[in-house]
Amino acid sequence: MNKRFVLSLFAVMMVCKLFAQDSISMPASPVDVANRPIHWQDPKTITNPMQLYEDSLMYFADSLYYTSDISKRELGNNAFIKIMRGMLKQPNSFSYPFDTLQTKIAIVQPKNKAFRIYQWEMINAEGLSRYYGVIQLPNGKINPLIDVSTQVTKQMEDTILTNARWFGAIYYNVLEQQTAAGTVYFLLGLNASNTNSERKIVECMRIDNNGEVSFGAPMFQSMVSKTPKICNRFIAEYQKDSHITLNWDNEQGMIIYDHLESTIGDNAKRYTFVSDGTYDGLRWNGKQWLIVPNAVQITNTPDGLAPVQQGSTKKELIMPEDMETPEGKPVDKKKKK
Repeated sequence: MNKRFVLSLFAVMMVCKLFAQDSISMPASPVDVANRPIHWQDPKTITNPMQLYEDSLMYFADSLYYTSDISKRELGNNAFIKIMRGMLKQPNSFSYPFDTLQTKIAIVQPKNKAFRIYQWEMINAEGLSRYYGVIQLPNGKINPLIDVSTQVTKQMEDTILTNARWFGAIYYNVLEQQTAAGTVYFLLGLNASNTNSERKIVECMRIDNNGEVSFGAPMFQSMVSKTPKICNRFIAEYQKDSHITLNWDNEQGMIIYDHLESTIGDNAKRYTFVSDGTYDGLRWNGKQWLIVPNAVQITNTPDGLAPVQQGSTKKELIMPEDMETPEGKPVDKKKKK
């Protein structure tokens, strides 16, 4: 049996156990938690129970990114999940802002506040990202997210997934669209779990009447296929450690992303793709996202001068992690390696 598959299966079982078990080593009561030395601040100075949880999560979040020993990162991740589980049980957790915690992990929520997604990553021994997360609903229901992106490779555009089989990513934006079947959410994110390439994705997510979630729907024109094809998620795959843009542009009224070309002229090898300096788009037609070539026009200029983008401002094409916080402070970026 494939070694990577066995390790992934074991990781899935561990995450499910940590989120599902009723008896955990971390006390559920914030008062009891305060007696344990796991805080940045002195627990005696914290009066808000939710702030106490946040402070504990901040403590272990550091170990996910800044500890060189992989075994200690795993222990820190397990402790983080246990505290997260206790936090999610608190009746006011859905409305708590977690302003401090958002400097360490990604927390996204749509405008209608139908759900909240908490996500984080852990770098494994090979230097690759493995993703963790949980979807919280206003009624208290939670859906742990189990990353299988290293297993779903050949049909990653076409596979319908669930929270128990999730194409892991760090989401940085959420879009809402109304369809005949109800509200559909589109999650924009980054997946860096592959050795030679990274992926920016647009993921479709639905929530049924029972609070169960599904990922993927035939609502995207494929960027990979040479012939017109509709797929279940949009994936822009490109060379490892290259930077590309994929985000909503208010002025254009569409998702703007870098046009990619192979550095060796081989379109089958997506890990050789890089931006050629132009931009394409995805426009919603009421049912699907269709590709718009050359969505941002570039004005040619004499040699030595930078081209000017027409139809979109520079700020709108900057990724959220490159922007400042509302308070004017730079966003705390986590190093992947």
